[in-house]
Amino acid sequence: KIYPSLEKIFDSSNPNRINCIRGTGSIKEKIIELGENIVTNLKKHEDKRLDISIDILQILLISEQLYNRENTDESASFSPITQQAIDYINEHFSEKITAEQIAKEIGYSTIYLSKSFKKDTGKPIYTYITEYRISKSTILLKEGYNVTEAGYSVGFGDCSNFIRTFKKINGI
Repeated sequence: KIYPSLEKIFDSSNPNRINCIRGTGSIKEKIIELGENIVTNLKKHEDKRLDISIDILQILLISEQLYNRENTDESASFSPITQQAIDYINEHFSEKITAEQIAKEIGYSTIYLSKSFKKDTGKPIYTYITEYRISKSTILLKEGYNVTEAGYSVGFGDCSNFIRTFKKINGI
């Protein structure tokens, strides 16, 4: 029996969703099995805390391995120009930045950068910047920032634009 909430953590059908596990096959089955063990032990046995803790630790270890594998594979597949652009975006996301500015800073033409970036990431630079800003704002909101502070902190100059973009990207 697969619990629907456990199955949801593997739903990567929305490319903007950043909080899912991209494991398949045996990895997915193992995580679901461990999750089911946790739920079963919680319902039936209060004296199974050690077993539950072990299952949780196994899920965390598998998740960490998946995360490390995905991040290593992803960044290794980027061309140097795209990696330089991503590094620049990561450092300057809270500022007003454009593809032209990034290209100038890293020493390439805007057209070449844009084509290379889209080929490597599957999205235009502006989209990547926007999604990166929204992911950073989500962290700030969880840390207690209000909406206005979060929006301005990640580079949105207009609160209503930030709210509209946040809702669009997060499907709200």
